[in-house]
Amino acid sequence: MWIREVGNGSCGPKSWWRTAGVVMAAAVIASAVVAHAGEPPAERGGDRAVAAHEGGYKLSRGAYRVSVSRATLHDEARDKDLEVVIRSPRVEKTPAKGTEPIAFPMVVFSHGMGGSGETFAELTEHWASHGYVVVLPTHADSLKFRSREERRGFVRNPREATRTVDLAQRVGDVKFLLDSIPAIEKEAGLTGKATIDREHLCVAGHSAGAFTAQLAIGMRARGQQVVGERGLPLTSIGDARFKGAIIISGQGVVGGALTKDSWASVDRPILTITGSLDTSRASNQTPESRQDSFTYSRGREKGGPPAYLLFIEGATHSSYAGKSASRVLGETPTTASKVITDAVASSTLALLDMVSKDDEAAKRYLESDAIEEISKDAVRWEWK
Repeated sequence: MWIREVGNGSCGPKSWWRTAGVVMAAAVIASAVVAHAGEPPAERGGDRAVAAHEGGYKLSRGAYRVSVSRATLHDEARDKDLEVVIRSPRVEKTPAKGTEPIAFPMVVFSHGMGGSGETFAELTEHWASHGYVVVLPTHADSLKFRSREERRGFVRNPREATRTVDLAQRVGDVKFLLDSIPAIEKEAGLTGKATIDREHLCVAGHSAGAFTAQLAIGMRARGQQVVGERGLPLTSIGDARFKGAIIISGQGVVGGALTKDSWASVDRPILTITGSLDTSRASNQTPESRQDSFTYSRGREKGGPPAYLLFIEGATHSSYAGKSASRVLGETPTTASKVITDAVASSTLALLDMVSKDDEAAKRYLESDAIEEISKDAVRWEWK
């Protein structure tokens, strides 16, 4: 593995994807302003640093300033370049002699069909401020790499765009990133100051990226597009190194690649997030089917790992990333953006803290009704 191209800074990519259409649901997220590395947390926190909804978990910005790095990593095994954005806690000093460096858990975040590594900037920076290294790849099937004419065609026919999503390669990407931790540490500026905790690695994603996360955590699927070969029974292409998964607008059994048995062998905690308006012209998934990763998970009563569901009344497909995503796409959430993003930030960070830090407060939060206090009219929380 080698690094061909590296950059650091706080400027997002050129906002060339102006085409609306729900097929671009994740693309608008990529135009969001990336974290202003180097500013004190209080100056960057916005309203989240000033006030938090009752019932929220660690909604204020964390103790760390956030660095943003960009690199292109080369996977020699697949002869493939992979662009990544890395959001990481900034560590200013090397450890004192005789002391161990800080070990930060890592999260790999997979974008949706129209997105890139710039996606969900606010949420992933929030995680980084609380002590997580977040790595966001830009998969080769991203609309970023398509010609203008191809993007226009996908907007006219969103279902056609879904056929270009290469899930097997996406899972290959997130696995490759686990093999690339030394290079990620170097590009994040952690070398000599801190490390990535190899034992505490999680995966997350939105839409097609949620499907990627589901597969990476061990959900079994079938079909050429998913597992790379026709005619196979339900097959896992996951990686046991991932200890937990966050699934935002994920996939259910209506697509044909999954059955009710797809989740039977998943043995690590998962959090499923969806909402009552979570639909897309690019997919036949519904707000009901997007709950399947929770519905068909075994849960502890059936000998499985804990499973959690956040259902937000009035949340649309792109609203989990914030107000700007919904506005540009013409979506109209019927619940306030801050309610949606606070519920997502609270539940996801609590899941990460439980899985990666064995945090007792996070465990108690996840298995209580506290999160519903964010909005009793909009937030439904379940666990098993």
